[in-house]
Amino acid sequence: MDIAIRQAEAGDAPTCAEVHVEGWAMAYRDTPLRDHLARRPPEDRASIWTKLLADHARGKRLWVATRGGYVVGLVAAGPGRTGVPDAFDVYALYQRASALGTGVAKTLLDHAIADARSRAARTFGAWSLVENRAACAFYERRGWTALGERTTDHEGSPIVERRYECML
Repeated sequence: MDIAIRQAEAGDAPTCAEVHVEGWAMAYRDTPLRDHLARRPPEDRASIWTKLLADHARGKRLWVATRGGYVVGLVAAGPGRTGVPDAFDVYALYQRASALGTGVAKTLLDHAIADARSRAARTFGAWSLVENRAACAFYERRGWTALGERTTDHEGSPIVERRYECML
């Protein structure tokens, strides 16, 4: 069945929260963050996606991937957090377990990159937990450059993130 990408709508926030929780559980199962979302049901995460949808006017975008009308992945992207006008970032890229290996993540990322190009972005970046080897490999296979790492605190646990960027 084909993958379709569409702009997320207000009613998609609960489903985006489900994809977020499921994707996080898979991606971070071997990291210090493994219990973070387990303690929070998807209903608690829906407000994140509702807020992001409300930020559309500020350039933030949220797309969902569907297969047979069922949401199987999401990507959130927009202006970079550094404030550089031609730098865009991936804020989130998650998929359901059932979508692994189907090209959903690549299709979502390609869609976000095309949108960034259409808005005159010159660079596109993403932060990934170093321990999330699958995500790091995903960006590296696509030719993204690792620019450095940072350690941040997440609810009392230190996490190390790696910055990836590609030129558009």
